Amino acid sequence: MTNVLKSPLSHLSISRLNPRQTHDPVEVEAKMRSILSVGLINPLAGQIDPATSTIGIVAGGYRLLALQRIAEEYPERTDLIDAIPVNVTEDEATARAWGIAAQTQTDLTPAEEIRAYGTMARDSYADPATIARAFGVTEKRVRQRLKLADLPDPVIDALAAREITLDVAAALTTAPSPERAVEVMEAARRAAWNDHMVKRELHGGQVRGTDRRAVFVGAARYEAEGGHVERDLFSEDMWFLDEGLLNTLFDRCLTEAQRDAEAEGWAFVWTNPEHYPFNDPRLKTVDEVDPEPIDLPEADQLEYERLINLSYSQRSKEDEDRLDELETRARGTYTDEQVAACGILLWVDHAGELHRSDALHRAAGDQSEDDESHTDEDAPAAPKPESREPSQAVRSDMHAIATRARQMALLAKPELARQLLAYQLSLATGWERIFSLTPGHVRNLPDMTEGMEPGQRLDPPPHDHNAKISAEGFAAFRAKGMKHTNEVLTQALARLLEGSTNDLAKVINAETGVDVRAIWHPTEAFFKRLPTAALDAVMQDLLHDADEEMLAKFALMKKSVKANELGRLFTNLDLREAWGLSREQGARLDRWIPDEMRNELGIVEVVAEEKAA
Repeated sequence: MTNVLKSPLSHLSISRLNPRQTHDPVEVEAKMRSILSVGLINPLAGQIDPATSTIGIVAGGYRLLALQRIAEEYPERTDLIDAIPVNVTEDEATARAWGIAAQTQTDLTPAEEIRAYGTMARDSYADPATIARAFGVTEKRVRQRLKLADLPDPVIDALAAREITLDVAAALTTAPSPERAVEVMEAARRAAWNDHMVKRELHGGQVRGTDRRAVFVGAARYEAEGGHVERDLFSEDMWFLDEGLLNTLFDRCLTEAQRDAEAEGWAFVWTNPEHYPFNDPRLKTVDEVDPEPIDLPEADQLEYERLINLSYSQRSKEDEDRLDELETRARGTYTDEQVAACGILLWVDHAGELHRSDALHRAAGDQSEDDESHTDEDAPAAPKPESREPSQAVRSDMHAIATRARQMALLAKPELARQLLAYQLSLATGWERIFSLTPGHVRNLPDMTEGMEPGQRLDPPPHDHNAKISAEGFAAFRAKGMKHTNEVLTQALARLLEGSTNDLAKVINAETGVDVRAIWHPTEAFFKRLPTAALDAVMQDLLHDADEEMLAKFALMKKSVKANELGRLFTNLDLREAWGLSREQGARLDRWIPDEMRNELGIVEVVAEEKAA
């Protein structure tokens, strides 16, 4: 038998039959605000003890906790807490069924939530705080759902039908237009894309907020200069849409850093736009100069000697920080005389952090290319022929891509990976290495990741600074079985496989069937980093036998247009058709990789043979 009672709050408690025994304080707070705003709309449900009239609540635990909070903080609200409506039963089986049913009926599906919140915002002009109080959820949840409510109906329909995930829907909120969101949603539904693939499709030609240029310039300055940033409400991802403006601001910020350094009194201050400037030819004309060292106080010197004699594993993070501090102090600072006689080099690393070299002393009589004192302003500068050679940064990226391709191929050959490891560990290879088994990692991602395909198996596991090697931990690892052990070993070995040009590397390449184009394809952003002469050379190698009129038009294009045209030729079938390309010519595009990657992997090029034929 069941009926509805009006019970005082003091007679109510959460029953052991309630499926939810733990409650989020934030949700309790939200539920309290909802009840204060609109009242207790639905009664609670519970099992009554006839002897004491106490009721164990099996459905409505959050509401009960919210009412208890109201009694503490708003005792004047007697209308809410003196007579609480409760559906009651004496039968335990019925009470248990109520508890289970409540858990399956209370939560709206994501699509239902999105539409409900959106309707309330549009029709009732309710703000997120009001919606949160009415539905008993947090404001953050409402704001996220309202962002999703702006998606076109076909996207929400696909979410309701479970044809796309909530993560994919969230990624689609960063689309530049509703039409583009629907277009990408259709592709995601057909190909079962995840949210990362959707973001790559939407923003593949844009600059990620983690790009070193974006980090160095900063979103605030970029936006202040008129740039637009697309932000993802559901993560920290952002994209800088105007790469040209970003490059301009990057150069400007580096120039400002140069002026600040010049104000310190250095004889010269050079800058290098690359993230790894140590191949700068100007460095061959200078020698590094150390600052004047200082003697540490006796106590500090004894502490330094103690720390330096500890092995790396014995030092705590505090020890490392203290050792760095003592070493920096002992190294000393540059004197005014050294500053006046020397210069420095500034550059921005791959993480967007500004660095400076040690003091650089230029040999007597040497004049750097940036020293204008030796130039004759009246004499016209003779034009230099543009080199076809890519910059060192581009070479470094191509090396990383080739390395990742080799590692990806090794993932499919776990037995070969284990054999190579055993071969190296047997010391038969002497001091040479097959795998990078020293601290650190093998660089296998370029700075600019446009065109890269996802390869999560090559991503290292998250580093846990608190993790410790122990017998208990090893037992847990072994309990996962040999299949798990082999997969971990294969992934780790693949990540450590180093690039090489020796004969063994060619054997590895042949056995794994390494394929760069399986993990990377050329893009407009890649071609923009190459000299114009290199773009012309790529076109000549690939499409020397294409329509002469199209080739003539290409030759007259500006560099940026050439880069765009080449990038689209690799991905756009309609453009290939406009060029009138044959199936054979398209196949060349589909397998082309730069010479530097072919040389890295020992791949024999066949385009030249086709051209000769």
